[in-house]
Order: sequence, then structure tokens, then C-alpha cells
Amino acid sequence: MKNVSTRRYVYLVLNFVILLLLGIAYAWSIFVGPLENAYGWTRMQTSLAFTILMVGFSGGSLLAGILAKKIGFSKISMIASLLVGGGLVATAFTSSISVLYVTYGVLAGLGIGMIYNTIVSVIPLWFPDKKGMVTGLLLMGYALSTSILSPICQWLLVSFGPKTTFLTFGILDFVVFLLGSFFMKEPNTAELVELPEIQTTIADQEMKNYTTSEMLHSVKFYVYFLGANFLVMSALGYLNHVAPALQSEMGMSAVTAAYVVSAMSLCNGVARPLAGRMFDKFSIRFVLRVICLIYAVSASLAVFALNSHATWLLVVASCLLLFGYGFQGASLPCVIRRFYGNEYFSMNYSIVSLVSLTASFCPSFVGKMQVLSGSYSLGFAVMAVCCVASIPLMFIAGIEK
Repeated sequence: MKNVSTRRYVYLVLNFVILLLLGIAYAWSIFVGPLENAYGWTRMQTSLAFTILMVGFSGGSLLAGILAKKIGFSKISMIASLLVGGGLVATAFTSSISVLYVTYGVLAGLGIGMIYNTIVSVIPLWFPDKKGMVTGLLLMGYALSTSILSPICQWLLVSFGPKTTFLTFGILDFVVFLLGSFFMKEPNTAELVELPEIQTTIADQEMKNYTTSEMLHSVKFYVYFLGANFLVMSALGYLNHVAPALQSEMGMSAVTAAYVVSAMSLCNGVARPLAGRMFDKFSIRFVLRVICLIYAVSASLAVFALNSHATWLLVVASCLLLFGYGFQGASLPCVIRRFYGNEYFSMNYSIVSLVSLTASFCPSFVGKMQVLSGSYSLGFAVMAVCCVASIPLMFIAGIEK
């Protein structure tokens, strides 16, 4: 028992580090200015790169769900390490926005989605006594990536430029992700018996496992998907545009804006284990209501701050909204496990993760509104409306019986 118990924590720490590196995608707003200056790209073009990345992420998550039963999670991770590492390295050597859409958006995006789905599907199974908490801890690594890596990215961009920055992370990600793929395995029957506190998870044993087809025939799925989509739309919009908005409309320096993005990432990360812990202790209805409240309040404050040019309030509102996004990020896999079981989780989760695909058009929309109007006011107002619209949907979805 000691060996299995120790090993599962090794898996947890290793995959926390992998997700920490994987979350570099969320630091895209740090790359926007340097890339536009270096290659003459427009804000609409750079916003589309992030949108394509999120489309790739959703496609990668779906692909992992399809391949899980066919080739196993270890091989999926190996393929993904090649996609992410190769995509970022190729991005380093291009000055074409169209090529960047393929290398950064499609290739790296696919790899990130595949690894993300794999980790969330596999590692919580080693902790049947606290799946929510472990899910939150893992996803905290993904969220904290921007907080930890943004200053490093900013230093590399200023000192060496985009090429060296992409090349550095491409090589680092490939090595670490490939190493992690050799440890990506589900617990077998003998290991499950040895896991501590397995006898306390009677609820898991009695839980019905829904196939993807059965899930897609559930009205609750569509209600939850739509509500989650509205929330993720807003979060992705802020992730992509808060730093540019602070610089262009509040007069903040690029370095200071990078630290704000880091603070947002920190809030995003801290919220995730808290959300996971809440799912282990409280009802889905309660947690989803907390999420909606955080989103609605923070988005409304952001609109007010932007229009009144209150820089400090916009920073606070953005950090609060990313705190809500952290809750949302950790809640999504927990909700799917609670509603639809563990056996088909990877595929079911990949379907629900398509919220990243449907919501990924928000950053481009906000960027377009900024180009047309010369201000972020309209785009931020639309995101606030989306947050408010999610409230009744999430309230309905939270009814477990």
C-alpha cells in the first residue's frame, strides 16, 4: 500500500508540472505586442491566433477521447508532446501570420488539448477518495502557468525576441511532456484495491456510467453546456484583451500589464483547488451558483471601471473574474464525473470541453469591436451580458435530481 500511495503522489506532482508548462497558451496576451511590432500584424490577426489555438485545444481534447480506448493514454501523450514541441519550435521560425495559425494554433493547440484531457481523465482515478480536490490541484498548475511564466516570457521577449521565446518553450515542453508520457497510466484492479480510503467511495461504486450517446440525449447536458459556454466566452475574452486594454486605455506599461496578467493567473490558480474541495463537500447547485455570482459581479465591475477609467478597479475586477474562471475550470470535469460517471469520462469530457471551441470566437469578436470602435467598452459590455445570461442556465443545470 505504501508503494502505491507514494507513487500516486509522484504522478500528481509530475502532472502538476506538465500542466504548469502546458498553460503557456494562456500567456498569449504577452506575445501580442511584440509580435505586432516585429511583424506588423494587426490586433484582429493576433486575436484570431488565440481563437484558433482554442479551436485546436477542443479538437485535441476530442481526439484524446476518441483514442483513449484504442491506443491508451501513454501513447496519446507521446503524440501530443510532438505536436506541442514541434508546433512551438516551428512558430519560432515563421514571420507569416498564416503559418503561425497552423503551427501555434492548430498543432500546439491539438497537443495541449490532448494532454489536458489525458491528465484530467487519468490522475484523479488514483485519488478515489478526493477526486474533486485533486482535479482542482492539477488544474491549478495549468492556471498558475501565466502567473509564473509571464515574467519569464516578458524577459525573454524583451531580451531576445519572439523567436528565442517560442524556441525555448518548444524544446522544454517537448522534453517534459515526453517524459511524463511514460508515467501516464490508469490504476489497475490490484492498485485500486490498495489505494487508501477506497472503501469510503461507495458513491462511486453505485454511480451510473453514461455513454456519450446517453449524455447527448440528456436535456441537462445542453443546459449546462450553454451556461458554461457563456462563462468561458467571457473568460477567454478577458484573458486575451485585459493586458492590451490596460495599456491602450489606461496608459499602463507593458511590464506592469504583464504583472497584472500574472496576478489574474494567480487568482485563477488559487480558485481551482478551492472549487475541487467544494465539490467534494457540497452540492453541484451550490458551487455553480457561487461561480455565476462571481462572474456576474466581476464582469459588471469591469465595464464600470473601463468606462470610468478606474485602473485599480479594472485590475480588481479582472482578477475576480479569473478567480471565477478558476472555479469554472475545476468544476467542469467534476460536474461531468458527478452526472455521467467515470467509465466514459474521457470521451464525455471531450464533448463538454467543446465549450472552448464555441467560446473561442469571443476574443476575435472583442478584438474586432476594439478595431472598429477604437475602444474596449462595447466588447467588455457584451461579455458582461453573457455572464448574466448564464445565471438561470447554471441554476437549472445544478439540480441533481
